[in-house]
Amino acid sequence: ALNLFMRATSAQPTASLNRGGYFPSRVMAALVMMASILLSSLPTHDRIRYLRQIPARPRPRLRELVREMIESLSHRSLLMVVLASLFGGLALGLGSVLNTYFGTYFWRFTPQQLSVIGISLLLAALIAVPLASAASRRLDKRRGYIATAFASLFVNNITMTLKLLGLMPPDGSTALLGIFFVTITIGVAFAVASGILVTSMIT
Repeated sequence: ALNLFMRATSAQPTASLNRGGYFPSRVMAALVMMASILLSSLPTHDRIRYLRQIPARPRPRLRELVREMIESLSHRSLLMVVLASLFGGLALGLGSVLNTYFGTYFWRFTPQQLSVIGISLLLAALIAVPLASAASRRLDKRRGYIATAFASLFVNNITMTLKLLGLMPPDGSTALLGIFFVTITIGVAFAVASGILVTSMIT
């Protein structure tokens, strides 16, 4: 998207912040997501008839729903898991939104370099699934979630810390891009794995 839609103009010399490119890039992202959902669900469509049928229950009243919500949230372990999932999702979402600004102004990457970093997110997703499974088998779900969450926090912040200490290659350099690519891949893989584990504890 950065290479296709984000173009520098006289009004906005910073290509990644060109407002005119955001709408078509979001349309493309929506189409890709829709196609991914349909393609991933079609092969399992013929298995629907084998799913266990949930018994029908009368529509609950609002007071009953509120009471069930209070009962669920009064369970301390469940409450901690829900809050951890909530704040973890907020952190991941904020990080994704701010990555363009940090990449442009803090790391001084070009739009072409930022588009390369986007590949690391795909690799991270592919790594996260077996990583979550391995962490769950080796540590159990709770300890696996804690380990992957702390690992994500450490890896995702180590590059910025080292830059502030003056221990990173020059801004926008190929060496910095390589380090950033590796740390983003590992850090996001840990973050997604922790999300998988915390979700599995709820469902």
